[in-house]
Amino acid sequence: MHRLIHRAKGAPLAKPFLQALDRLPERGIPQPAEVLGRAAALWAQHFGEGAPETAFAQGHAGLINDHTHYFNGFGLLAPLPFGVAVALRPGGAPASRLATAFGAGPLGEEAPGAGRLHALTHRVLQQVVRRFAPDGSFVDAAVASTLPPACIEPYCAALAVAAARAADARFRLRHERPVFLRAVRDALAEALGGPFSMTYVLAAYHEPVRDFCLTDAETLELLTLPFPEATQLGWGLVCLDEQPESDQRYYTDRLDRTLGVVAELKQNGFAALESLRDLAHADYERALGTLRPGSRGTLRYLVAENRRVQKVVAAIRKADWQMLGALLLMSHASKAADWQGTSAHEDFLAAYAESHSIDGIYGAAQTGRGGCVLSAGQPYTMPGFLDGAAAAFTERFGLPAHSYLL
Repeated sequence: MHRLIHRAKGAPLAKPFLQALDRLPERGIPQPAEVLGRAAALWAQHFGEGAPETAFAQGHAGLINDHTHYFNGFGLLAPLPFGVAVALRPGGAPASRLATAFGAGPLGEEAPGAGRLHALTHRVLQQVVRRFAPDGSFVDAAVASTLPPACIEPYCAALAVAAARAADARFRLRHERPVFLRAVRDALAEALGGPFSMTYVLAAYHEPVRDFCLTDAETLELLTLPFPEATQLGWGLVCLDEQPESDQRYYTDRLDRTLGVVAELKQNGFAALESLRDLAHADYERALGTLRPGSRGTLRYLVAENRRVQKVVAAIRKADWQMLGALLLMSHASKAADWQGTSAHEDFLAAYAESHSIDGIYGAAQTGRGGCVLSAGQPYTMPGFLDGAAAAFTERFGLPAHSYLL
């Protein structure tokens, strides 16, 4: 077999197979039990003997989902083979403490130079402790994660859910599911200083799965769709390794724009409308015509994206991967043109994917707020495409990027 592969190295059709073979070790990602063990060991290293409560939550990337930060729509999330584990128990110090890979210290005192994700860990944990620990209680917590640093929403949602679960169990609070979910979402919104979608929380709360998660941000329902076998469809992320702190005004501004459109529609013949979720399909064109030109792009993006969820679900159920890819590209184009929600970096990566359709890449779209582009394509083409996309990005912008085969 080795001799056959060696001979085939000069053959064009063998190259994608060999690249995929080289990337197969990436499938050996730590399982939840191992990540939980890491968190418990980190806790013992810094806080001594004891039996901390541990919990794990899986990360999910928004496939068609970012619009749900701004209204209670439907979201579709793709499972990531990464997650976050938290080990936690009441602490005896006069302040809560946090241990991460960067060391341990008082909760809220971020380690200098540790980076954006470390700072977010402190902020999220502070808000979770405030809501899930009894008044006046201090905790010692340790966090272990396998999520890429650029996966901001998946990381924050998994971190908050895992920490809240551990606190809920340790302090025997046993919150009902809706109360638990809303408290976690509120903690995340406070920690990030802007709106945060319930759909990320719903997916993280669900038991770890290898399935897509179809979520309803209003009813808190979640359905799963089987994830394609690795022989059917390849998935990958290209992420910026160094992404500056997001300007939270972007997210609050987009929320204001959304609420402004609803208010404008209520004044123009849609008095009963409380959410864009409730705008009937038959009324869409009329609603668009009543808006000021500057508001129309907001309505186009949010309503089209919410409807695109159903179309992507249909494509997945039919195993129509070319349609899935086309919908991803349409989502990215709408987010760029109507929402001004992408960067030149992300536009470059989406265009790079579109230019490789002849090579078996179906499509790509920006996801989340950390500088990530999610791509879908033929399984044996994906590894080489991911390497090429990261290299092309670095050559174009002079910035580091990293690719992940999912």
